[in-house]
Amino acid sequence: MSHRRRVVTTLGCLGLLAATALPALPAQAAPVTATVTVDDAFMLLADEDNDLVAFANVTRAGFCTAEQVAAENAFLAWLVGGEVGDPPEFPLALADEPVTFFVHELGPGNLRATATTVVGVDLWTFEAGKSTTAGNLVAPCIDTDGLLDGTAVPIAAGTLFASGEGTWSMKDNDWEGAGPRANVWGDLLSARLSGPGGDYSYSIQLKNLARPQEYLRGASSYRLRPL
Repeated sequence: MSHRRRVVTTLGCLGLLAATALPALPAQAAPVTATVTVDDAFMLLADEDNDLVAFANVTRAGFCTAEQVAAENAFLAWLVGGEVGDPPEFPLALADEPVTFFVHELGPGNLRATATTVVGVDLWTFEAGKSTTAGNLVAPCIDTDGLLDGTAVPIAAGTLFASGEGTWSMKDNDWEGAGPRANVWGDLLSARLSGPGGDYSYSIQLKNLARPQEYLRGASSYRLRPL
């Protein structure tokens, strides 16, 4: 399985992986040849359109363990120190619910994978002084925890803006990354959320294009609408 399909993370310098959102398979789709269930498929994104952090299939409490916070602080120290040597490793994070991918053989060496599942979705605000427009994001836990970076000095913490459930659909047109064709892969999340400010319709759409060993481009869109 292509590891880029498991964790969708684009948040500040901790931009580990990108992802997609593409139309559903047509009715004449190839038959399913295999199923693969993973326990580390979750979405964690900096929503630059609404200046929020989006967690899907993982909560902030579940993701921001003591080990994760320590790793993020070590990553910050590595950045401030001039990025000398290899960056620190991050602990394994598990999703709230496993996700099953259906693999379709379109031809010799050409596998397409799809998945659709219902997941929990949380939106968090950033702590004081942090924002997507300021370009000062580091990592999801220490950007929302209410502590001045690298210190124990308290500041206004991020808060839960809204939470609820949504449908997350994923598709990868070259599951094994075998090429030689260019690959398009993506994710679409559509959710209904509630928070202190009311009820919301929320969606994330991500698309990516790559050739073997070469990432070409990606696009993302976020929509938050009061109901």
